[in-house]
Amino acid sequence: MKDLVSIIIPIYNIYPFIKTCLQSVCMQSYHYLEIILVDDGSTDGSAIACDQWSFTDNRIKVYHKKNGGLSDARNYGLSKATGSYIIYLDGDDWIAANAVEKLVHTAQEYHADFIQASYYYAYENYLLVYNEPTNIIEYNKENALKELISNGRIKNFAWGSLIKRELALQVPFIKGRYFEDSFWKYQIMELSNKFVYVATPLFYYRQRSESISGNFTIKNINLLIGTENRLQFIQKNYPQLFNLALNKYWNLTFNYMLMAQQSYDVNIKETYISYFANINLKYKEHLNKHLKLMYILYRRYYPLFYIITLIERGINKVKKGHYLKYSYS
Repeated sequence: MKDLVSIIIPIYNIYPFIKTCLQSVCMQSYHYLEIILVDDGSTDGSAIACDQWSFTDNRIKVYHKKNGGLSDARNYGLSKATGSYIIYLDGDDWIAANAVEKLVHTAQEYHADFIQASYYYAYENYLLVYNEPTNIIEYNKENALKELISNGRIKNFAWGSLIKRELALQVPFIKGRYFEDSFWKYQIMELSNKFVYVATPLFYYRQRSESISGNFTIKNINLLIGTENRLQFIQKNYPQLFNLALNKYWNLTFNYMLMAQQSYDVNIKETYISYFANINLKYKEHLNKHLKLMYILYRRYYPLFYIITLIERGINKVKKGHYLKYSYS
């Protein structure tokens, strides 16, 4: 008998995108699914749309609750799930027709309890995907964590993965936190017995400027807090990765501080400037020479700092040239 897969989809005011998402799920080549829709207090017609979809497919289960945020909705969906595996899917995204089948087959073949797939960045008029051989990569815990720190193949996303249910139950999401995945991902990776990456793009990550991750606001501070929590975990358990993690973290806080200075919101400016000052003081002795030099240039020779920053952005853009661009078929 095939393993039941529970797909948990939080729904909050995403009415224009529900059809695309649910069509992709209901048309999966792997049919043994439990499709859990958690309406998190929607006010735009999304709740009615969920109920209507439940009449078209008996695998769909709809739950309505007061608005508690994405983390709360995912946790609620997990509490209702009965499948052997869990897939978290955001309601404005969608998946390839063979996504579940490919992930389940990989989990069984490699005896893995955490499988992450590649994905498309789905813009309005085109798709963008990292260009790499469509193979399967097994990671030990240290290498998987290193890849996560480097923001390489492994990203701070809860979606895009197939997870054994008993593993998912061990790491609930923190209610009330934005960028909740940054608190969650490294912990569940640490508890997994085997982490496998599938280079085949199976998920479509819709790019919306109005989404939580699409805007720079005061809420982004949660990403910094989650990343520092991860840094402290690494310092204690993987000291050989501490310098890499620290310098990535410092660079993130530095860039956020620079972004905040462009804001008209005084609260945003003060919050990120203060946060960076504390972090810089706390970890200053551990920073690599390049970051120390960049900070000195920023403080004393800003025009030169600005020129070097533009050059580095250009170099990073060239490095990202490994992405392929496709039109929608």
